[in-house]
Amino acid sequence: FDVAQTSESFAQQVMYNNKVDIVWLIDTSRSMLVHQEALSQQTGSLVTELNRLQMDYRMVVLSTDMSGGGPGGKFIGQPKVLTAK
Repeated sequence: FDVAQTSESFAQQVMYNNKVDIVWLIDTSRSMLVHQEALSQQTGSLVTELNRLQMDYRMVVLSTDMSGGGPGGKFIGQPKVLTAK
């Protein structure tokens, strides 16, 4: 008794999306200053890595300051929207 040997192969094309939107919501209270500075110091590394990976990104920063005349709900920083080079 013998069973014929069979094999099957499957191919799949994997497509990656390199587009990403990053929204930073920053607690701008004085008690978070140490954390704000740490984040600020590491942002350059993030941008370098996103560029190395050839990501098409848009990054914005929003503040939690909702006081009268505060920037809450608006993009802050320069440029307002950071994009891939």
